Amino acid sequence: MSRLRPKEGTRFIWLFFSLLALVLVTPVADEEERIMAILYQAGLTFMLLAAWWAVRGDEAEQKTALALAVPALIVGWVTVALPIPWLRVAAILLFMVFMVWVTVELVTYVARARTVTLDTIYAALSGYILVGLVFASFYVIADTLQPETLGLLDPSIGGEDRMGAAIYFSLVTLTTLGYGDISPTGGVAAGLAPVEAVLGQLYVAVLVARLVGIYTANQMAAQQSGGGTSSPVQGTDDPRPAAGGGEGGAP
Repeated sequence: MSRLRPKEGTRFIWLFFSLLALVLVTPVADEEERIMAILYQAGLTFMLLAAWWAVRGDEAEQKTALALAVPALIVGWVTVALPIPWLRVAAILLFMVFMVWVTVELVTYVARARTVTLDTIYAALSGYILVGLVFASFYVIADTLQPETLGLLDPSIGGEDRMGAAIYFSLVTLTTLGYGDISPTGGVAAGLAPVEAVLGQLYVAVLVARLVGIYTANQMAAQQSGGGTSSPVQGTDDPRPAAGGGEGGAP
């Protein structure tokens, strides 16, 4: 797995807030379907661009990101003009594949981090939301192929409204809130929901433990080396070993 090498502390902040915007825009169901389709696809486009910016690395990584993102964008915008069910499924599948790849890259980045930084925190938060969006995509595909897979999802509802309900159900399941207003009625959704709930708890437990462990280790190292005045929480992070001693740090 390749290493992400951010040069600034703002690399992942755009991805995080674009994900939040996508989550907020998608469930809005009181607008005309045409407007919803454009809003949803615009938010999705911005999120894909922010994800590409966040995970870009060497030439091979850039090619992989473009190979996954460009088809998803093209097919997604085509569905705005041609809302054909099988075309929507294809767009969601392409979008889901790209999100899975980005999530793996983000989790790998956090796992290899050596300091707790703004980039590390935003990467971890973005990965958590992406997990919810990946499962939401699964639910939409399952509900499209087998209507009423999720309770209270009207088969006549448009694609974006259905995605909004799926995102809502996915995040409620991921965080184990369990409101019960939407529930799986069987099939694939009934099998995925408990898996998502368990994965959501494991993600929080493991990632929080990892970040706390890094922070504690850095504080102990700073105290032992006499660098107690320097903070282990910085604006940037590079998991590679430093080429030389940093200013005020150990050689």
